[in-house]
Amino acid sequence: PILEYAKVTFKQNRIIVSSYDSESAITKVYQNSNGTTDNVSFCISHNDFLGVLKALNDQVIDIDVNDKNVQIKHSNGVITLSIYNAEEYPTPAVEKEVKTYDISSELLFNVLKEAKNFVGRDEIRPAMTGVRLLFSNNTMTVSSTDAHVLYNNVFKNKGEEQSECILTSSIIP
Repeated sequence: PILEYAKVTFKQNRIIVSSYDSESAITKVYQNSNGTTDNVSFCISHNDFLGVLKALNDQVIDIDVNDKNVQIKHSNGVITLSIYNAEEYPTPAVEKEVKTYDISSELLFNVLKEAKNFVGRDEIRPAMTGVRLLFSNNTMTVSSTDAHVLYNNVFKNKGEEQSECILTSSIIP
């Protein structure tokens, strides 16, 4: 049940939001403009937290955390959400060799959304149920297929090291 929650950590002027579903993990790091040096971690419901953040789009918020809940203070009031102990949250297994690429989040979101239309649904061929990203020679190639139609798009990208991965369609919005 803890995987229905996101782990939020405030650490060294950063806000780290992690989500994990035993198959895929994603972590996003934000700069904390408040400048707090407290190290605080908690787990919060994905749906509740995202709903609040969408409703408070582009507003400056303050977050106060205690043992049982988090209070999100905004220009129109306060929203209180229940939290859970972050120590119970599992740590995803990470490959020893990690490669990092800088990609525009808007470009990546749009191309993954487009490529998802061509992802196969056949569980017998699991490689076809995701979107393949290939990084090579300053390019990023995005491919997906349902065995009838092939989606393939190439974008310029920084980085010469070759690397590839398949993103499962369940993590693509």
